Amino acid sequence: DHSSLVIRNVHLPFDSDDPTLADPLYNVYCVGGRVDRVELASANGNGHGSLSRHSTPPHHPEYHQHQHQRDRQPHAELDAQGRGILLPALCHAHIHLDKCFLLDQCDELVTGNFSEALRVTTKAKSAFPHNPDDLYDRGRKLITQSVECGVTMMRAHVEVDEVVHLACLDAGLRLRKHFKDVCDVQIAAFAQDPLFASTSLDDRPGLNLVLLQSAARRPGVEAVGSAPYVEHTLAHAKRNIEHILDLASDAGLHADFHLDYNLEPGAEPLIWHVLDQLRAHIAHGRWGAQQRVCVGHATRLTLFGAEEWARVRAAVVDERLPVSFVALPPSDLYMMGRGAEWRFAPRGTLNVPRLADEWGLRVAMAVNNVENAFTPQGPVDPLSLCPLGVAVFQAGTKKDCRALLESVTLNARLAIGAIPHAHKLASLSSSGRTSPHSPHSSHTHSTHSHPPSHSSHSSHSPPHSHHSSSHSPSPHPSTSSSASSAHPHPYPYLSMTPTPGTPADFVLLHENDSVHGAALNPSFSRTTIRHGVVVARRVAQTWVLPVRTPTRTPTR
Repeated sequence: DHSSLVIRNVHLPFDSDDPTLADPLYNVYCVGGRVDRVELASANGNGHGSLSRHSTPPHHPEYHQHQHQRDRQPHAELDAQGRGILLPALCHAHIHLDKCFLLDQCDELVTGNFSEALRVTTKAKSAFPHNPDDLYDRGRKLITQSVECGVTMMRAHVEVDEVVHLACLDAGLRLRKHFKDVCDVQIAAFAQDPLFASTSLDDRPGLNLVLLQSAARRPGVEAVGSAPYVEHTLAHAKRNIEHILDLASDAGLHADFHLDYNLEPGAEPLIWHVLDQLRAHIAHGRWGAQQRVCVGHATRLTLFGAEEWARVRAAVVDERLPVSFVALPPSDLYMMGRGAEWRFAPRGTLNVPRLADEWGLRVAMAVNNVENAFTPQGPVDPLSLCPLGVAVFQAGTKKDCRALLESVTLNARLAIGAIPHAHKLASLSSSGRTSPHSPHSSHTHSTHSHPPSHSSHSSHSPPHSHHSSSHSPSPHPSTSSSASSAHPHPYPYLSMTPTPGTPADFVLLHENDSVHGAALNPSFSRTTIRHGVVVARRVAQTWVLPVRTPTRTPTR
């Protein structure tokens, strides 16, 4: 552990395509867990030799302790040696901690549809309370692999219901504590099963809601959620939403819905009820400034036309309701459209680049499940969603690729409340604080004097605790390639480029030099940095049998 870290000779993901910004190498200085300054790397690499962007990458990055005359204190150095791009650390905006790596404990899949997945998973879940070690070990495997990929923050759903009671929550809270130095694990108490036991409108919620209320009071829980679409009637689904928002409001937690998980044109979109109920909570002073509502799946919204998307934009962008959407392509593509003729099966997942470009919506993407009946395929790596998105959304331009990368970094953190809401930042912008300079105009930017500050949500402090951080950035305008001029970005201050005062959470992709390349074919070799400390390194080791050169027979 070191008091500071210098990341040397890296490419940075500037919002501009200007090659005079993207081609040079930079040094990023991290002090006290935050970005202190960013400088152009010197021609001689500060004693490490002359470097070019085409230098051969080492098998692992140079990482050592170094005494810098300017800083006059020991610091760690991570030298990319001219190859690699530094991105914001990855974030799981939506992942199930208790149902991961569960496929071998489930009955064999026959149809692969949602009802079968729910049935075989419920059966497997019945063993969870009796085998807490397995529950813990599977969760530990998921978090470990995630950190190796570059994840330093996640919203981890743990189920609470009559089958498992609080066993999953107990395991999740243990894992949160175990990994606190390498990853912020934000626990979401989640009711996958119905809150109502029958179809009677007079029926009161059953044991599932009682257990969820108990879970919401546990220290360390930061979000509460449900899947309203599993209720027996539309009326019960709407009451489910109301109960969750009430519970989140009373406990000071974020709300998280698995919502509108269908592709039925005749099905009423429940997103409108969520927005109406949230407005009512805000109007009555029952929603905290740092609380957010996260909506996962939302596949029904893929059927929306321009009028409906304009209505969504008006709520999220113009009205600035604290709502975010999370597309879950591995699950959405696997489950949606099964009733359609195979030749016309829809994509059935939110089109992240298009929603950014046409409507200015910052949609996140997330893995959701790993090796279970709901999503039997795919790795834990959020970056794997980017090349998938290129194909599914037919989005391979530089602009599209930036939107895809933002969806698993900045947008993901925004969705789970790890970035303050826009109206809070807007008030600070008008208070006279100035924006930090960017490398566009200066070779050096520093926060040694008068660092900007405002309240910043940390996953270690629930939204009701109003945790304050003293080195978060003031909002500043930037050119975002994922929002058109017709629809200005609702969060223009967000940037993938390191900014003084922001948390020093990064993933260094050693085999990529550009944003475009990182989205199209992400590097396997990576270094994960959290709060200015290297917490994981993943290196590709290869070997190929040498091919003998055929011996030529001499001619006579």
